[in-house]
Amino acid sequence: MALANYEVLQRSVSSGDPLLVADAPQVRIENSRLGAQRASGPRLSKPAASQPQIPELFLLNSATAGDVKLANVPAATERTAASLPPAQWLFGQYNKFLPVKASCRALLNLLRERTGSVVLAEAVEAISQAAWELGDYLYTSDQRGGRPREDAFAAAFPTTASNGPLSRIRFGNQFVGNLRQPKQAEGQPKETKFTGFPAALRLMLCTGGKSPALELTTAGAEFGLLPSPILDSSQEQAERKFSEAEIAFLLAHISSSVPEETSAYSAILDAVQSGANTPDAVDAYLRQRFNLPTEQAITQTFLTTQRTGAISRLADLGLIAREKQGLRVTYLLTSKGNDLRSRLTTKD
Repeated sequence: MALANYEVLQRSVSSGDPLLVADAPQVRIENSRLGAQRASGPRLSKPAASQPQIPELFLLNSATAGDVKLANVPAATERTAASLPPAQWLFGQYNKFLPVKASCRALLNLLRERTGSVVLAEAVEAISQAAWELGDYLYTSDQRGGRPREDAFAAAFPTTASNGPLSRIRFGNQFVGNLRQPKQAEGQPKETKFTGFPAALRLMLCTGGKSPALELTTAGAEFGLLPSPILDSSQEQAERKFSEAEIAFLLAHISSSVPEETSAYSAILDAVQSGANTPDAVDAYLRQRFNLPTEQAITQTFLTTQRTGAISRLADLGLIAREKQGLRVTYLLTSKGNDLRSRLTTKD
């Protein structure tokens, strides 16, 4: 993880790309039972709670988006699923889908409550603060269910047990969104780029201007509206992260609109099917498949980050299973993984 975090810093800072942290406006989200009230600036302390529970911001209040204004799903510039190398896959630290589900649901509720757009800084503050409470709820559920770390519902959520204030900032940047300024050639106008897992999946986007606003795409709203076994179950102890409908939606959406992710799935499923079913073997397969023989093509650290993140997302959707024997990890294709591989092979 230290090496992966170093890679993040290298990509975002050492290359000269400054990170833009939107200033929190001097306002509160008033008259909203959904918005988290706050003073100016980011709140790093969590209000005490007697018993963790699912914050109302993440509950399904309506089966439709109503009058919420939604953006169209941005068109992908590259449609060739198997041609995109690991460096162009979704960033490896975007490793879990449940935080994306929670953020889409929360933004939909905020947009419905505000009857208009939501300023990015307000959305990040409200959603990440509520995610901290949700993280503690999920952590308690994990402890009761005895789930291993890689299968934990609370994975990637901020929790009190995992340095909550810093993990809340990370959650806001990775699973809600962050504006950053890529390095520009001298004399070129400065442009900002909206990053984060929901944006990479084309489920959210951010408008420009002095007060950037966060918007849901039609796909983001559809994902947020699907009932969740965790967020919407009447049972106290959920048994699975996603419903079959949620998984089917994500796979269909990724296949049609996110070629970077489709390429990752195609390559890794092929790797495991061919017998490259350990971390080192998958890395070697990817170097050969994409002609990456040297460190100059992609560093081993970055390749490991990209492979680890993609496999974690595949496991999240039930497409790959991990088998552990001591410290040794072996990857196995599930029946769903085999079905998806067959469809991708036929499509290509």
